[in-house]
Amino acid sequence: MIHLIRHAAPAVAGTMLGRSDPPLRDGAIEPCAVPVARVWSSPLRRAKETAVRLFPHCEAAVLDDLAEIDLGDWNGLT
Repeated sequence: MIHLIRHAAPAVAGTMLGRSDPPLRDGAIEPCAVPVARVWSSPLRRAKETAVRLFPHCEAAVLDDLAEIDLGDWNGLT
């Protein structure tokens, strides 16, 4: 079974993030109780931090192909 999980809320809201890389918003993310054999993450900080907080017992493999698209000049715009 595969579970697809979007990253937790970033510290920046209301903007198109694309490849910009803000940290996660402050607040607790509880570890997930679902047993997993493997975790993959985008190379972006918000995705890696989410993976580490949800699955602290399982090292996340980073896959560049999972990164969001680059929005070019639109990165960070509202």
